[in-house]
Amino acid sequence: MLWIYVWFYLSWGINYSQPNFYKRAKVNAAPYSEAAFRSFVDDYVHDLNVSYCPVKGKHTETVRREVLAAYRKMGKGFGINPPGEDAPPVKRMMFPRLISSVGVTGYMGPFFAEYNLNSDLLPINYPFTYAHEFSHWLGITNESEANLYAYFACTHSRVRSVRYSGYFSILGYVLSNARRIYKPAEYKNLRSSILPQIRYQYDVDNAYWRGKYSTIIGGAQDYIYDFYLRNNNMPSGLQSYSEVINLILSCRANKTNKYLNE
Repeated sequence: MLWIYVWFYLSWGINYSQPNFYKRAKVNAAPYSEAAFRSFVDDYVHDLNVSYCPVKGKHTETVRREVLAAYRKMGKGFGINPPGEDAPPVKRMMFPRLISSVGVTGYMGPFFAEYNLNSDLLPINYPFTYAHEFSHWLGITNESEANLYAYFACTHSRVRSVRYSGYFSILGYVLSNARRIYKPAEYKNLRSSILPQIRYQYDVDNAYWRGKYSTIIGGAQDYIYDFYLRNNNMPSGLQSYSEVINLILSCRANKTNKYLNE
């Protein structure tokens, strides 16, 4: 058990000790501002609607090419080590039914530096999840930072379906934050401003994953994973997944980072 513990940290787990995104990318954490959030939401909904397109296949090779190119461009200017000439093949998880029952769509296998994706992923989920797990392979441990990198990697793609996956995949985070800030009528208007096709797809996506989720097994997994994150330099635990909006707002307010201002 001791050698497994040592193996984990020497092979990948040591990444938990690296500085956070703000220090690596030299971006200042933006203070809370309702006006900044509302401005972001207006731009976000516009970009989400414009990027909409029916996604009918996973197009794995296209996604691999686009994500690899995005991470090369982000590189060290965005606080991440750029990948080499190619990416290792993504692996498919064993026992997808069990994995889906705990709400896991992908994970980083630290012992052999392998990233794995759930075969139950819908086409709309695939590009963002691929980009999220790819960032873990590059050494990113914080889940909100992985979401941020995936968001930028997808939304800056030349391929419309990949861009749409990037915008669509943070819609839940945007709506949950807006629900706490907006008045009921404002929130209703916000929902109405999103294309009906997107709202329908969002509801279908939620129903699809809820149908696979087990509250007993998933609850136990969430408790264990939350404990694991809190004991590996991420005090917010599972809440780090939803902190991506704070990171995006800080990036929007940034005026010095070269990548963000190109």
